[in-house]
Amino acid sequence: MMKRTRKLWMQMASVLCCLAFATSCSDDDLANIDNDVVIPDFTEKSTMDISEIEAGEIDSVSWHEHYSTILGEAEQGNSEEDQMLAAFAKRRLEKNDSLIDAYLEQSGGNTEWGEGWDGKTGKNRLLGYKYVTIRYPSVDATGQKIMLSELVVFPYNSVWPNPHPDNLVIGCHVTITSNKERPTNYDTNSFTTDVGMLACHASSNSGSVEKEALVVIPDYEGYGATHGNPHPYLYQSLTARQVVDGAEAAVLWYEKTQKKMDDDWKAYSVGYSQGGSVAMAVHKHIQQSQNSTLKSRFIGSVCGDGPYSPLATIKDYISTQKVYMPVAVGLILKGMCDVNPYMKGKFQMEDFLTPGFMASGIKQWIANKNYTTDDIQDKLRDYSRNSSDFTVMAQTKEGGYLPYKEANMTYEVNGKKVNREWRDADKPMSCYCEIGEVLRPEVIQYFATGSTTTEYATRCMALESALKMNDLTEGWTPSGAVIMFHSTKDEVVPFANYESAMRGFNGLDNVKGIRYVTATFTHVSTGKSFYAWYESSYAAALLNGGWKKYANEYEETGIPGIHVW
Repeated sequence: MMKRTRKLWMQMASVLCCLAFATSCSDDDLANIDNDVVIPDFTEKSTMDISEIEAGEIDSVSWHEHYSTILGEAEQGNSEEDQMLAAFAKRRLEKNDSLIDAYLEQSGGNTEWGEGWDGKTGKNRLLGYKYVTIRYPSVDATGQKIMLSELVVFPYNSVWPNPHPDNLVIGCHVTITSNKERPTNYDTNSFTTDVGMLACHASSNSGSVEKEALVVIPDYEGYGATHGNPHPYLYQSLTARQVVDGAEAAVLWYEKTQKKMDDDWKAYSVGYSQGGSVAMAVHKHIQQSQNSTLKSRFIGSVCGDGPYSPLATIKDYISTQKVYMPVAVGLILKGMCDVNPYMKGKFQMEDFLTPGFMASGIKQWIANKNYTTDDIQDKLRDYSRNSSDFTVMAQTKEGGYLPYKEANMTYEVNGKKVNREWRDADKPMSCYCEIGEVLRPEVIQYFATGSTTTEYATRCMALESALKMNDLTEGWTPSGAVIMFHSTKDEVVPFANYESAMRGFNGLDNVKGIRYVTATFTHVSTGKSFYAWYESSYAAALLNGGWKKYANEYEETGIPGIHVW
């Protein structure tokens, strides 16, 4: 513990030194930085032709298979979220199989029999969805044309003629750091991910309340077709443009090669975590776009636990002094330095992050796209074990947190060494970093007080401008409905994001805030709860106008299926 104490004193001394030579940064200083930067306008839409869209082979999955797989995967675990997913899958199976039986009775068919989740026969595979990977044209941060990739899901029905989709669901996936997690890698990923849950929107026959839908889930730049490019993490306007291009490409491809959409089809966006902010950014983009083909059909967005205000996120990490997913800070800084006009070519991650954090390999882990966020969490913990420059605080089985160091791997009982047991590193809130382990003290000082050393002033102001540029909670007035769901206990995307949005949209009846009040659920488990229990109801409220009766600050009890208005 001597090394740990000495390190904390050194950090405090560094901050005190910064205070002694601090430079206050005014609004005029920020304005001067802004004057030197050209902000790209991504609202202009380029024309798109079917010849520019490349489609792969079409595959299919029955709803029975889809929900049986979710049930089987969920029953392998015993957590609360596993239990929720199992209950969700059983409910969908009961509705889906009963509906198929009704179809069979009407048509006299008895083909493709199989055994249901309850062991009974007679559950067939006649209803389901098809999916395809397509590549479509869009633009990168410089305005140059690139080809992006996405997953497109649509309903099929082998009993009756295939339906005309009533809706377009623009699905926005959560943060990923490995290319294998991309939506277009659908064949090998779990149906229990948010991508598998978004696919459920393809048909009301699966139990989804919004009727049949064409579902489009882009990979985002940096994954799939563009896996060699840096991912522009939280570059809201750019990602929104790319996702909307993907949605328009999906409709064009579907109507040219499969079937016409229903005459009065509607569109909405939905996502959780990073996907929640992308869903809101898509809403803003379509509303502000000059000639989007979706503008007259777009009805709103369903956003779960999204980082709508990157600045509020960073400030919350600093005020609480804890970062439970340090890779998120790395992603923010790397994304800003790679593509943001305030940062690109001027600053590097090293200018803001501590040498100890950088020495872990965080920059390379993010760049090579081989590791999931859980993988990186494990690697940071392992790096901490023997590092004198970086420390992860890990939760022990006996309670509380200790530095994950070699010295703490054992402890003495009656004079004998006993191996210490730790909580699983991939479980939410089992590990965290103190903010001083991740951000340089001069950067912490700037975002905490508004002043820092002369050396760091320019870079910190540039970062602040980059973060503000991507704030979705100000600078526009949403039309249509915005339904925001956010856990009050979210340790990864702080509740401050929800509060910023509610302040920014104060007084707007079409913006509905839903506080998910729970004692135990964290960011990851709340995401599963969001998709298994709540999101489809919010989507239905968008489509049937039910959101108009919702009151702001609606509270959930944290008990699945129980709603308190």
